[in-house]
Amino acid sequence: MKPVRSENKIAYIVLAFVLTALTVVVIATAVASRRTGKKYDETSGSDTAATTTAPETTNKQQDTEDAVITNNDEETSDIADNNDTEDKEEEVNAEPQLPNFQVPVIGVISKEHSVSALVFSVTMNDYRTHNGVDIATTDGADVHAVADGVVEELWQDPLMGYCISISHEGDALSIYKNLRPESISGLSAGDKVVAGQVIGSVGDSALIEIAEEPHLHFELKIGGVSVDPCDYIDFPAAEDTPEG
Repeated sequence: MKPVRSENKIAYIVLAFVLTALTVVVIATAVASRRTGKKYDETSGSDTAATTTAPETTNKQQDTEDAVITNNDEETSDIADNNDTEDKEEEVNAEPQLPNFQVPVIGVISKEHSVSALVFSVTMNDYRTHNGVDIATTDGADVHAVADGVVEELWQDPLMGYCISISHEGDALSIYKNLRPESISGLSAGDKVVAGQVIGSVGDSALIEIAEEPHLHFELKIGGVSVDPCDYIDFPAAEDTPEG
């Protein structure tokens, strides 16, 4: 019986040792797992912090970029506005001014400018528009250029007779009709003339106005539009005109 007890005792000791070893292994495994979990939490926390911080930095950078873009847009707009203002000022300054027009012939207005209301024509015995003014004067009276300019055209009109047109500054065009044909023979298109220069003489070549007293039919256009010469030229009154 004694040998049996000794064997049992040894078995119990071995079993206790095995249980103790298993316990140590379990405890070691638990500690290792806990440390690994802590490290994972710290790493995960760092990543989270980095992830949280990154958008703030990105937002700040975006705000800065937006502010820069806005400022650039405002500066560009200001520059564009300044350029527009300068361009308008240059256009105003560059716009040619009308010259000071002189009377084309010594005389008085016998028929006024009228492009809307009809006026009576003695020759045609009817009412019609009148694109210029008739300046009553003596037959053969000298006709003068109303301002410095360039002869644009010389022609014979079937109704208004021999005519001359002269261009001036400010997109102005003066037109002289009912001239003597020989009086304009010395001029050609492209010739430069000065204010007051004799360019022809009054005749009776305008068949549509042949029944009227000797006169110069004078027209003025600004920008291609017929205007009243009396608005630009100070014609003398009848009492101020010398007889002759």
